[in-house]
Amino acid sequence: MSDTSGRGDGDGAYEWLVDEPMLHEPVLVVMLTGWIDAANAAAAAADALSKECETSPLVRFDDDTFIDYRARRPIMELRDGINTDLVWSTIELRSGRSSSGRDVLLLTGPEPDMAWHRFARSISDI
Repeated sequence: MSDTSGRGDGDGAYEWLVDEPMLHEPVLVVMLTGWIDAANAAAAAADALSKECETSPLVRFDDDTFIDYRARRPIMELRDGINTDLVWSTIELRSGRSSSGRDVLLLTGPEPDMAWHRFARSISDI
C-alpha cells in the first residue's frame, strides 16, 4: 500500500495516523459514548476490547468537524491547583486482532454532534 501516514480524506474529516493496514475481512465494532452509553458500558467494553485485541490508532477524525464544543467542553486536569493538561474529545478508529486471529476495527470516542452524513461517508470510505 502507499504511504498514507499523515494523510486524510482530502476534505479534512479524518487523518490516517499510519499506513493503511492490510486487513482481511475485519469486523467493525462501534462504541461511541453519549447519552445512549448507560453507566459508561460502551466505554468500559471499548477499553476491554482494545486491551484484548491490542489495538493501535489507525485513523483520527477531525474533532472540529464533528464535535460541538458548546455542548462538550474539553476536560481540564488539575494537580495541586495547577492546570496540567487539557483533554479534548477524540473520535478514533483503532485496529487490532482478536485472540482467534480475526482483524478488528474499533471505532471509539464521543458520538458526533453534527455532520453525521459526512461522518458515515468517511467510515464507509475507510
